[in-house]
Amino acid sequence: MSLFRPSTIANAKLLDHVANFTEPHWNLNDSLHDITHANYVIDRSLMFSQVAKKDEEIDDNMVYTIGAYHDIGCHIDRKNHEEVSAEMLAGDKRLKRFFGHSEITTMAEAVADHRSSLYRKTGTHPRSTYGKIVSTADKRIITHVDWNELLDTSWLRKNFPNNTHEQNAMSRLDDLMQRFGLIPRLEKDIRYFDDPEYSAKKDEIAKVLLDMDAFLKVYADVHCVTEWNNVLLTLAYEDMQKYLANELAKANSHEKDTTNST
Repeated sequence: MSLFRPSTIANAKLLDHVANFTEPHWNLNDSLHDITHANYVIDRSLMFSQVAKKDEEIDDNMVYTIGAYHDIGCHIDRKNHEEVSAEMLAGDKRLKRFFGHSEITTMAEAVADHRSSLYRKTGTHPRSTYGKIVSTADKRIITHVDWNELLDTSWLRKNFPNNTHEQNAMSRLDDLMQRFGLIPRLEKDIRYFDDPEYSAKKDEIAKVLLDMDAFLKVYADVHCVTEWNNVLLTLAYEDMQKYLANELAKANSHEKDTTNST
């Protein structure tokens, strides 16, 4: 699969360069951050840019480039991939053929700001509309509830091979609760543009996530878990609660610091 070449982007040399630079990196990423994901984000970014243009001037060449670079650093450092990807964009000297210094800076900032956890970690929002566009575009539309995808543990199994099913289940529950905005102040679900296609399925997912028995049944079906170890499950759940309490304390501290600085 190749990187999406939107018909609205007339600069063929820009399209060629961006594809040549980014495709090798997308191909090294995990299945949730591959070229399919890149094309999804590019397409949605250009859609949201049309909405943003009602209020300000937006350059679709920049929107396209931000979407194409936004996750290319995942295979290098998954935890800090937004910063790595931003540095890769800023360090791509050939982009100077197409953009000025301030434009490259804005694009790098948008990539650095795109991650859902930005507000939770810093109490701040993307610095520009470009950051808000790619951040919203990066959120997945859910046309149907695919628990195989939602409960994918490939990253966990690669990075934590000794994890038990109980630990992986609680890790996915934690991530999904934050992703779908079910833990106040730790939500990963801030959208800067109306996204009705997404909202339609959110409640269906939330019902499962808020019912532990229902969640464990779905997880067991996906991962062929025949029996849960209740002791390990309790320990994993307690670890998740401690982690969330710590994250909430940090988030509240960031919010207080941001308020005091203003």
